[in-house]
Amino acid sequence: MPDFILDVQGLETVFKTPDGTVHAVNGVNFGLKEG
Repeated sequence: MPDFILDVQGLETVFKTPDGTVHAVNGVNFGLKEG
């Protein structure tokens, strides 16, 4: 596996609005390499 300077696993972003909950991001994985 490559060496990442940032490794994100299972990212979730939820917004609560007056109309209900918005699941904007659900279970995203990514890695950022140097350079």
